[in-house]
Amino acid sequence: MDHEVTITGMAHGGAGVARLDGKVVFVPRTLPGETVQFEPLIAKRTYTWGRLTRVIQPSPLRRDPPPCDLFGECGGCHWQHIPDSLQPGFKEAIFRDLVSRNTAVRPERILPIVPSPRMWNYRASITLKVDRGNVGFYAARSHRVVPVPKCLLASPVLNEALGILQEPDLRVLLRTYAQEVQAASPDGIHASLCLRTKRPLTLSEERRIGERLRQVPGVACTAWTHGGGFHLRPFGPRREGPWGAPLPPPWPGLPQTGFRSVPGVFLQANREQNIRMIREVLSLLDGIGNGLKILELFSGAGNFTLPMALAGHRVDAFEIHPAAVENARWNLQQTTLDTVSIQTLSAEQALMCSRKRHARCDVLVMDPPRTGIKKEAAIIAECNAPHLIYISCEPAAWRRDENRLSRGGYECLSSLPLDLFPQTYHVESIHHLAR
Repeated sequence: MDHEVTITGMAHGGAGVARLDGKVVFVPRTLPGETVQFEPLIAKRTYTWGRLTRVIQPSPLRRDPPPCDLFGECGGCHWQHIPDSLQPGFKEAIFRDLVSRNTAVRPERILPIVPSPRMWNYRASITLKVDRGNVGFYAARSHRVVPVPKCLLASPVLNEALGILQEPDLRVLLRTYAQEVQAASPDGIHASLCLRTKRPLTLSEERRIGERLRQVPGVACTAWTHGGGFHLRPFGPRREGPWGAPLPPPWPGLPQTGFRSVPGVFLQANREQNIRMIREVLSLLDGIGNGLKILELFSGAGNFTLPMALAGHRVDAFEIHPAAVENARWNLQQTTLDTVSIQTLSAEQALMCSRKRHARCDVLVMDPPRTGIKKEAAIIAECNAPHLIYISCEPAAWRRDENRLSRGGYECLSSLPLDLFPQTYHVESIHHLAR
């Protein structure tokens, strides 16, 4: 049975917030001030999560209709009903409330959000799900795949590839062999595709699928992975020399170095905002000192590693994903740097080794996954690094980790939120902590 409520605020997760019979109610695709009807989908002791069924009294701020016809069915976007100009303000308010309410972070140390230069066509990477012949994104709060022939968030070259992946013969191939397709275009011109397969492919299957995927315009390289995805296999014979899609310099003004991005290795989706993040990290390091010794955890393919080293710092980088380590080492070889070490170790292993060797570092830099540093926080406190720079993609995990780091003797000096994902509720952030 539907219920009627008035939305009074916005919550982390993108839904509007209301109250009904003493319980908090979350209703996606709503705005403060609106009176709506919703169908309860999840009912817990303290809250209810509902599906919007009708907007009785819309907010004057509501964007109607939303730009994409699939909004509300596809789960990729949460905020297309909110005008572009208002989204950063909502994100900053939610972030500020979440961080300052249950942490030791002083409100004045939470900086204004950095908006994205582009609100549409900003994504340099997308992950497509494959199920029953459908190629697209999951529906909201579901594992049902919604076919998506075009995504307004993806770059033009990725949209061209996305359209072709909907062709009948490719859908049959993907339905037979693949669970998902990771598509990336680091430079906006070339694309790379990585298939996560249902089982390891035979050589004849590699040739068959690889030949068809190479016919997709703009695709520079293809690979497949199976299981945990830590090992990538290029389609066809591996040639000597560059492999992967061309990667522009880490930030404007740096000479072209010939960096590459390997299919299936994590790539920040918003290139302009990634450049801003790199600049912010370098600025924080400048404020700490010159020629710093840096211990970097979750270093990936070297997104921060190489810029920090090119800025004059010594970097010991650790990453568990072998393909990312290989990618970072190849890009490192395109420079003349001799101040970087890149090792295949988990963050926990790297911290344990560092503590055992009593290794000294000036700054510990980390860019963990969405789950944060739940296991590593206690070890970090024991390593006694004078400064921490924590890049977060999940404010709730950061809030939990900040509490643990605070108990371990660290104080947060600044928190900078950035909007890397317009039309969604997601917020990236950079935090500087010191002993």
